[in-house]
Amino acid sequence: MSNNLYCCSKPFLITIIAAMFAGFYHQAYAQSGSPRGINYDGDAWRADGTGGNNLGWGVALNIGYDIPAHNLKETFKATPTYGVSILKTFKAFTFNLSAGYHAYNAKKETVAYFPEDPASPVYLQKPLKVYAFYAGGAYNINLSEMTFYAGANIGAYFTRSVYQQIDGVVRTTVTTTEQNVYFAPKLGLTYPVTEKVGLGVEGKYNFFIPRGQPDQGGLISYSSYAANIVLSYSF
Repeated sequence: MSNNLYCCSKPFLITIIAAMFAGFYHQAYAQSGSPRGINYDGDAWRADGTGGNNLGWGVALNIGYDIPAHNLKETFKATPTYGVSILKTFKAFTFNLSAGYHAYNAKKETVAYFPEDPASPVYLQKPLKVYAFYAGGAYNINLSEMTFYAGANIGAYFTRSVYQQIDGVVRTTVTTTEQNVYFAPKLGLTYPVTEKVGLGVEGKYNFFIPRGQPDQGGLISYSSYAANIVLSYSF
């Protein structure tokens, strides 16, 4: 990863958690005897099916686990992941504006440049922090008491990595920040706990590419798998 902080190409940046919701306008058209709910990534379930002109807003929280894949898995361990979303439903579709965070810890925090030399300089890897800001949508299919959904997210991953080079008494700290283009297909199931509260599970395949790569050596990309538990509330 490079040492440049690249400008965001799309305005997906929003304030995390409470500030995201403050002053946010909301409305809902209620349907008689039709309980509904929404999950964290903007994917609505409705106990009466997915048709009609249902409009509504919601919020959701998620917690899960992110598992590095491909060229990330050799260096970093799986880690907890957290997220929050503002949701908008329309007919059989739901749209989301979301923010998330996770931090990968290195499998080996300290690595010697020359393992056979006891006096070798060492490399100390700090956690790779990921701040995600994205929008998305999904199509919902009613399955009796549950709803299946499929969709995708697109946005930006901002990563921050810190490592130290230690050579005797000399310690050099290097900080790397990047903006990555982010895309993630997603699948999930949601169960209506109450008329307004939903509980679900979701799987995602996260794919991100650092911006500003040089035109040599091929395209560099990173990926991971994520599994989440989702708690949602609809207005």
